[in-house]
Amino acid sequence: MLKKTVSYIFISAVYAAFTFASPVNSASSANRRTAIRYLQLSKQFASEKLWSEADSNAKMGLAYDDKIADLWYLRAVSQMNLGEKKYAVLPLVVTALTEAEWVDYNRDGARILYADILCTTRQYTQSLSVLDSSPFIYSADAEYIRAKNYYCLGDEENLKKARSRIDSARRVYPADERFAELFYSHEYQIFRKTEQKYSDLSDDVRSLADAFALTVPLYKNAKNDLEIFAAIFSSDEKPPKGDSKKVRMLKAFNSKGFTSPLYAIEALKSGLLTEDSALDYFYKFSDLKIELSVLEDFAALLKGEEVKKEFSEYLNSYNGTVVFDTDGDLISNMTVIYKRGRPESIFYDENQDDENEWTSICDFGVPQKISMSENALELEYSSWPYISFANYKMESLHSDLRISLIAETLEWTPFNVAADISIKNSLNFEFFIPVILSETEKKSVSSQKLIKAALSYSIPSKEREGAVIQVSLLNGVAQIAGYSVGDKIYAMAQFENGIPVSRKVDINGDGLFETTEFYGFTTDQDQKFISTNDELQIMTNLFGSAASGSGFYLKKITVDQNGDTVPDFIEEYLPASEGNKIPGKISSWDTNGDGVWDVQYVKQPSSVDGKVREEAKFFQPFTNMLVTVYSEDSVPVSVQRGTEILSVVKGNSKNFYWISNTGTQKNEENIIKEINQTAEQGVSIVVESDKKRFLAVRIEKNIFGMEIQN
Repeated sequence: MLKKTVSYIFISAVYAAFTFASPVNSASSANRRTAIRYLQLSKQFASEKLWSEADSNAKMGLAYDDKIADLWYLRAVSQMNLGEKKYAVLPLVVTALTEAEWVDYNRDGARILYADILCTTRQYTQSLSVLDSSPFIYSADAEYIRAKNYYCLGDEENLKKARSRIDSARRVYPADERFAELFYSHEYQIFRKTEQKYSDLSDDVRSLADAFALTVPLYKNAKNDLEIFAAIFSSDEKPPKGDSKKVRMLKAFNSKGFTSPLYAIEALKSGLLTEDSALDYFYKFSDLKIELSVLEDFAALLKGEEVKKEFSEYLNSYNGTVVFDTDGDLISNMTVIYKRGRPESIFYDENQDDENEWTSICDFGVPQKISMSENALELEYSSWPYISFANYKMESLHSDLRISLIAETLEWTPFNVAADISIKNSLNFEFFIPVILSETEKKSVSSQKLIKAALSYSIPSKEREGAVIQVSLLNGVAQIAGYSVGDKIYAMAQFENGIPVSRKVDINGDGLFETTEFYGFTTDQDQKFISTNDELQIMTNLFGSAASGSGFYLKKITVDQNGDTVPDFIEEYLPASEGNKIPGKISSWDTNGDGVWDVQYVKQPSSVDGKVREEAKFFQPFTNMLVTVYSEDSVPVSVQRGTEILSVVKGNSKNFYWISNTGTQKNEENIIKEINQTAEQGVSIVVESDKKRFLAVRIEKNIFGMEIQN
């Protein structure tokens, strides 16, 4: 087999190489030929049940041409045989049937697979429609799925259709044991619920039961339970001498070494096992996994007080798994793992597509956590059924949004935990099971309800490594938010009507919240205040992650480095002018702490001609006259002092400009050296050079020198 597999892989590689090497009329026709070659390989592997190889080649074929239905179908079949979940296989089948064309196969195989998945996932009417639509499919698989659909629909008319289909199919396909399994398993549920005997069976059921009883021993791959079912549906009428047919078949079942929990029930009914022996036999199955209906039926048969007491004690300390069929289609859709006689874990797959709608972790039967797959929501309980915490899985952050709820405010649960009525009536003992609530009994748990009942929520942030945002709420409306890394808070935000309006930030981590950010909000999406990138950063800072088009913008920033409550620096942002996208800003520095700016930089919003116009403002020492340098695209073009117009001359150094009188090269170098003693912006100092005094100002990237006249 290994040699054969290697051979196919080699052929596959040769096919691919040949395609690339050969001249072709077009890329699409070359891709189609390569895809079909992979299809042939996939078919060959599938015929040998080498499902992994079949799936791999079908996947490769689709990479060349995804319009070949056969490849989608082979992927679906391979995935099913590899144990893939039904919810993952279903889209492959649907694509094969709706979005592609067939090459070698016809659609019937895909229709049968589709109908089977629909039936399993409780879409019975749609499953029948797929099989019965033109062209009508008649085959063993199709008839089996039809009968299963009719049984699951469950009303009297559909039960008759199911029995009729099975009666016809067993004659056409006498070696197919599936029809016997389907008949027995569904009819047994009706049989046990109504507590019927063989003599109570309707003519059509008795006729089928007798017919299958003759063929069951002839099946090659029959399950053990088929023989126990055949015994159950046999006459229990005892002849004058010897055993009834049912007893004889039960004895034959046991003598063949077959085992089944149903044997404990039927042998106990028929007197082939004592209650003590039946208990020991039953434990072999229930210690691991048992169906609830079988557990209930066995408990109902026990009559002796000592035996009932023993079984009650067994259930009271039960460590095993109980499976539930909550909808009567004979497919277990709820699994409960027990520890010390109480549910520890519960898994519920309502539509039976192999993805649990919810799972629950319990502490001695009391739910502590419920996780739902649909919206990636996890609920935590400290006083069930009241929610204490809710966690949303957030793929974008690879983490959770965690909501803390006000105690005993929001009640929600998809199930109750209650004593099983049947077992309580049989043993006078309470064995607790989860009971699924009906749709009318369930209360929806929406994000709106969670937020309304929330005390706070926390969310990870991308603003800083390991940062978390904790938002406090009142009646579902945000009030304040704390931003922290570990146990150290680095920012606090204030909200008004649920909208952030300001945020104090400790930029350097010294414990002083020196920076205050003021925010605005607009529904205008023209980005008049900030750029798109800036807005994404603002959203990250405020809410943990970027969200384009939010409408939040930064109005103003203030910085108070010395903590005297007087801002040392203020920056305000100006909206872009009509028809232009670049906003402006005003940066102001208060160098003496008197609350009035001493140096200011104004960047006007972009104009129609595209030039960036700027103003650098500062006060001349002694006269306290305002000096304004006007620039275009960062190049000074004029200077005004009061009403007087001064000259501006480019110095020898980069980005250095003389205002009014021009100094020497040495003066220029001294000014630059002194002003570069600090890396801050908005610097205005007096520099002495060659027995002269100069005002030195740095705003943005430009440095200005101005001689101070005595």
